[in-house]
Amino acid sequence: MKRKENLSDALGGLGLENILPADEVFLQKRLNIAEEGWTPPDFYSHFLFYDQIRMGDYEGIGKRNGEPHTEYRLEEVPLFSDNPRKNIEYGQIAGIALSMQAAIEGGLNPTTAFSIASLYYRKVGHGQTTKEYQELNGEMVQTFAKAVHQERVSFHENPIVRECDRFLMNHLTTPFHLEELVERSGYSAAYLQRVYKKETGQTLTGMLRLARIRLAMYWLQHTDIPIANIAQQLCFSSHSHFGAVFKEVTGVSPKEYRQTTRG
Repeated sequence: MKRKENLSDALGGLGLENILPADEVFLQKRLNIAEEGWTPPDFYSHFLFYDQIRMGDYEGIGKRNGEPHTEYRLEEVPLFSDNPRKNIEYGQIAGIALSMQAAIEGGLNPTTAFSIASLYYRKVGHGQTTKEYQELNGEMVQTFAKAVHQERVSFHENPIVRECDRFLMNHLTTPFHLEELVERSGYSAAYLQRVYKKETGQTLTGMLRLARIRLAMYWLQHTDIPIANIAQQLCFSSHSHFGAVFKEVTGVSPKEYRQTTRG
């Protein structure tokens, strides 16, 4: 790949014509390293950790932690700061925040999630190498996943209900098809529906709806994601349908909830 002599010109179409000289040096450094054959880490594989947290799959995370990892060249490719140590610390903070959010989305009590996050925030900067950072990150992710698992086990002892809950939590932002759960569990649709309703007092679709609204409440309070986007992300058929269901569950509209929870 031929290197661009003027990086700011190359980025002009992105609205970055007036980037600072120091930023241009940073971007050129990233480009130079890419041309030398360096490739970014497998971020798809990396973010599988967060899906496993949502499902409470701490055993799966334990296995992944035991696999060999490629150490990120944080000193050579600063993602957050030109200071190598600060780069690692900022990476830790971002990872903790993403893990905490995944745990809450997976059903962990927010108070418990914030407590775990606080524990690991206090450890930020204690490591000296990227290897130690990755080991601490693996421990943190597994701790969140185990907490999610214990929350679910304590709530439902019935293994069929736990299997249904895992499936539902994994479909908060993807379409839910009962046929997939039937195939995965080996039980008939009628049997699953009957057992789940008996144990929880909710239908499968009713529980999924509540879980999606709970996630919507979190996003409305803690993010600036547009309400229409939240409705689409959570698989509601329309903005108005999402608003009607949200008000039915919470007593207020999504807009009113966002305004009141943000003071």
